[in-house]
Amino acid sequence: MRRWIVAGLLVALGGAACGEVDKKVGPQAGDITLALTTSRTETGALLLRVVGPVEEIAALGGLRAGSAPLGTGATRVVLTGSITSGDILRLRIPDLDLAETYTVQVEQAALGTTFALVEPGEYSVVVRR
Repeated sequence: MRRWIVAGLLVALGGAACGEVDKKVGPQAGDITLALTTSRTETGALLLRVVGPVEEIAALGGLRAGSAPLGTGATRVVLTGSITSGDILRLRIPDLDLAETYTVQVEQAALGTTFALVEPGEYSVVVRR
């Protein structure tokens, strides 16, 4: 009788271990972070173009964001506040496996005090998972 109990436990544990095989089915939504690099400290607004589907946008570090879709595969984002280098946005995307395909371009930048336009090439944005 004792052998049957031990055998039953081994079968149950073995089955449970085998059942933990990757159960991922289909795309898994999740968050990516956009990080800004710039030498400027007086930026007050950025206009960004995010290429890749976006479900939700959240500004970080006390910044404010507004967005509008540009067709099915891109989003334009306006970011305002005291913008400096560091994490600026968190995006919810429908498939984390595609995070590496997302690109972000700074289309316009403006100073916070005068709203004078500055060269967008002074800014770069990287996507982090």
